[in-house]
Amino acid sequence: MDALWLMSLLYLTHAVMCEDVLFESGKRLIVVDPATVEGGASEYEDPKDTGSKLFNSSQDNNDKKRMSLLVMIYKFRSKSSKYFRAHPVFVSCLQQILNDLQNEDTPAQISSGYKTKTDVGGSTSIQDLYARAGTGAYLKFKDGVNGDVKKIAKAALKHCPVIFERIQRDIGIIMTATGMHIHMTGADDPQPHFSAESGFEMNTASFEAWALASINEGLDPLQSPDCSKFLGLDSGQIHPSDVTTPEELVGVVDQPITRDTPEDFIKLVQYQGSNVVFPNPEGAAGWCGKEDITCVDCTASPAGNHVSKRCANRLMSARMYNFVRVLQKLTRDNISGSKLKVTKAYVEPYAGQTDYSATSLHVEGRQVTLQLDTGATAGLKTVTKLAQCIGVDFIKHNGDHVVLAVRKMKGYKAQKVDFQQAMILAVEPPHSKVGDYSLPEQFDESELDDYPLFDSNGQEDDLLAEDTALGQFTSSDPEFRYLRLNPLITKCYSLLLHQHNKWNAEGDPATDIDVVRGFISTKEQQLTIDPFDQRYNTFILGLAMEVKYNSSQNPNGHTLPQLAQAVVDTCAPVFAEGRQEMGMGLYADRVFVDMRDEFDVWTDNVNLIPHDFGSLGVYKAELKIRFDASKENRIVDPDDIEEAKKSANVPYRQSPLFRHTPPPHVIRRRRAAPDPDDCVPKTDTSFCGKTKQFRDKEIEYIWTEVMRKYHYHDRDEVRQALELCMGQCGTCMEGSVYESKLEHCDNFLHWVPFGLMNDNTISNFFPRDNTELRRYASQEHSIEDAELFHLVISSAEAVFRPDPKQSVEQELYPQAENPSPVMMLLHRLYAIHATGKVKFWVYDDTDISSLREPLQVVMLYNKNVTSVEVYVSSPGSKDAVSAAVENMILEWSTNGYPAVTREFIAPYTLMDLPKYVAKRDVDIAIREDLIERYTNREKRWVNMEL
Repeated sequence: MDALWLMSLLYLTHAVMCEDVLFESGKRLIVVDPATVEGGASEYEDPKDTGSKLFNSSQDNNDKKRMSLLVMIYKFRSKSSKYFRAHPVFVSCLQQILNDLQNEDTPAQISSGYKTKTDVGGSTSIQDLYARAGTGAYLKFKDGVNGDVKKIAKAALKHCPVIFERIQRDIGIIMTATGMHIHMTGADDPQPHFSAESGFEMNTASFEAWALASINEGLDPLQSPDCSKFLGLDSGQIHPSDVTTPEELVGVVDQPITRDTPEDFIKLVQYQGSNVVFPNPEGAAGWCGKEDITCVDCTASPAGNHVSKRCANRLMSARMYNFVRVLQKLTRDNISGSKLKVTKAYVEPYAGQTDYSATSLHVEGRQVTLQLDTGATAGLKTVTKLAQCIGVDFIKHNGDHVVLAVRKMKGYKAQKVDFQQAMILAVEPPHSKVGDYSLPEQFDESELDDYPLFDSNGQEDDLLAEDTALGQFTSSDPEFRYLRLNPLITKCYSLLLHQHNKWNAEGDPATDIDVVRGFISTKEQQLTIDPFDQRYNTFILGLAMEVKYNSSQNPNGHTLPQLAQAVVDTCAPVFAEGRQEMGMGLYADRVFVDMRDEFDVWTDNVNLIPHDFGSLGVYKAELKIRFDASKENRIVDPDDIEEAKKSANVPYRQSPLFRHTPPPHVIRRRRAAPDPDDCVPKTDTSFCGKTKQFRDKEIEYIWTEVMRKYHYHDRDEVRQALELCMGQCGTCMEGSVYESKLEHCDNFLHWVPFGLMNDNTISNFFPRDNTELRRYASQEHSIEDAELFHLVISSAEAVFRPDPKQSVEQELYPQAENPSPVMMLLHRLYAIHATGKVKFWVYDDTDISSLREPLQVVMLYNKNVTSVEVYVSSPGSKDAVSAAVENMILEWSTNGYPAVTREFIAPYTLMDLPKYVAKRDVDIAIREDLIERYTNREKRWVNMEL
């Protein structure tokens, strides 16, 4: 609810400007000026100066709208007028009351709410005056509900005093025999009001005492944490243990808060209950305000929430207040018969404050001194334990008392911003310094939460990301301790450092990068940056930084253009997390980078652009290509360069000079001790024995075809490679037998003068068992159009009949008994010969995974490929196919070896199948007949059609 109340107040404050008010329901009601309504200045006035606004219930069908879940306009307004007054904070109070009673099965209703002057007939009773103000209502149980009317008051006292305190208002309750009148006070009544009419079971004095005691219930937290794992502090100990004073952790005083600075003073929170003891300091009154204000004794209860009535010894910052609310309940639950006693909270520079110091955290309400009301010191260790448990920032056990101190915080509820290694609290500067940190004029105040301020004081060394401290981004002028900083900027910087040093061997000197400028205040921007500068407004929003290499820690002599490229490569995917692109400026002594909607590059001196690019336009276009590639994780940048080198499996184009070399990871596996789970190849199986004659026959068939052409490689070596490729037999897809097949098949396919024929056309890949996808792929060039494919396909997919008299056929190279690498190698060769655009046709993610080998060659290794299109025939599988490809890209970009791969993994597009397929021409029909003929060679052999 905190955020909702604050939002209500924000829009209420700007009602004159915006002409609308936001209520808890999320509805905005347009404000009506009473002067524009006939007789409105008198009939619809706010007689108690509560700040409520006038609305029209008939406008935009308002009458049926809700100001909150349970507060309907037509139930709240007068029955005699379409105009009504209301205040969003009072409506929030009513909502909480009705919600509590409904949850307890004793639902109540608003019997009457707003009233016009005519409705009350000139009455000046407190009930009627607040009803006219729109901040008063009479509540009673719904018809048929029997309940004690004190239950309605109990719900009101539980919620509304806290709600009203936040805008320095008080609660007023008048009890009757059948219900309760409640109001939120205005400027004319700067104190709470409790009374009882005749017929109610208590008199006014008794009810007032009961009401003050009931307020305590609303101050207790809904749940208490388990603190059993915390040990507490002994006398003299501090938490956290690495500081000696609270200021080291929570920051020093910026500007003392006094009643002379009401904008800051009203942000202090007054503790209203009696479940915490607040003795008057040194026997004096709770506050002695300014000299012309009478001192008030605040020991039992506060005099009121109005600025003129607030008790200094009950005031504290909102963050401290939140902790005290929880700590007082835990203290009463864990230390029998004891309450917290706050001996010193906020202090101010007026009479009665003999120990006032403008540098004490007490002047900002961020430090309190605690004891137990019994005077016992034995329980103070438990108090420190409970304070640790609920996360109080600073705790010190001083023997006879405990000191708590907290960081600055914006609002009533902690707004924490997550950085990579820390969470930082959003804060507000003192009112006198708001202008130093204002948002640009084109921004609305409602956007303040999108660009939170942080307090650097006491947190300069806090790591927000690896090797990245908050203090690196603060203004260079110590006058400005607050800053804005987007977590993606710190992540960008941290990754830049990592990028430059991740391949360093142990003992290598590190490259360091300095943040030249991070956040600057609005005042600094006015003095240093021209409004037409590309950097204008970016620093004050926390969206930018300027960096350079540290002159003494740049062992590799990197240049600023290299840093600019590294910024683009490293930070593009980071900024993409926030759906932002990048601005990059190259300057003589630094590189500027920020987050923005559209990619841009500039320089203040064209001579700074590397000569390879010639002009700013070419340079920008090149960096945009890099930006897009990096954003899509397509830049090959291994995490471990040595491991990437060892695992590289480089494909090569056909050549008579080719010689198969096992990848480093295969060599390592050969040298390693066998793993018990490894497949152990067998060559003496019955399958190998009975298929030898058929394998020999396939070898002779292929060799006959090979002999028809001129040989560019030694003929005997080609023959030997064919025999060891197609003739070896053994189980397993790993081990010496399969590796030997790989070597000799790879050599044979590279050496024979049968081409792939896809050097100057669009290449198409598809799962060959899918007839529908073959039709699409066959409109252009596919592997089935390659000479090399036709040379080996009939043998690679050959079948045989062990017993000619039996009709059962078996594969000659089945995966289990005698796997062959021919088709895999054939796809790799076809992929490395591809140029320009390449297409893949798949049904689902299973298909794209089956085409992983050629996809890797095309996207990671083949530098002649410009783009990849992936067509998916199953509409429901597009997301799964995309995820599969993205996972492969991420793996290849982080494991590829840049010395042998493309610099960028080829871009891809996911597409639906074309709606129409051209009718097959004669050539396609003949080609499919030929494929069918080759793949059914065994059938033709039986039928003597050879």
